[in-house]
Amino acid sequence: MYNGIDVLHTYVVNLDNPPMERWNQVVTAFKSEIIDILTFFKAYIIEISPNLKFLLDLVDDKLPAMVDTLPAPYGDEMKGISQATGLPLGEIVLYNIFYEASALCTSMVAQDQDGNIFHARNLDFGAFVG
Repeated sequence: MYNGIDVLHTYVVNLDNPPMERWNQVVTAFKSEIIDILTFFKAYIIEISPNLKFLLDLVDDKLPAMVDTLPAPYGDEMKGISQATGLPLGEIVLYNIFYEASALCTSMVAQDQDGNIFHARNLDFGAFVG
């Protein structure tokens, strides 16, 4: 957690760099935290239901093929993140697309004639509850 004393670092993501390299500075800086959080998620999933272990295996087995179906440059960026962290490509794909499957909220951004920007969002909490 941020304690107010730490210096916030600045990172440059140069979009002119090859996609497989452009995130290296950020990923390298946070490699241990990325590995820790993904390790936690996997352990949590297995703790909730040991029967879900097969899903984690499926992620590592099947999702890497999905990376080549994504529009450029996303697939190559994910490959680069996988290489920089040493994490399986399937897990990198999953955690990069998970919000698409889990976020049920809809948002809209609009600008009126005076240049005012409006953001509206509905919160679909409870879509899978009860």
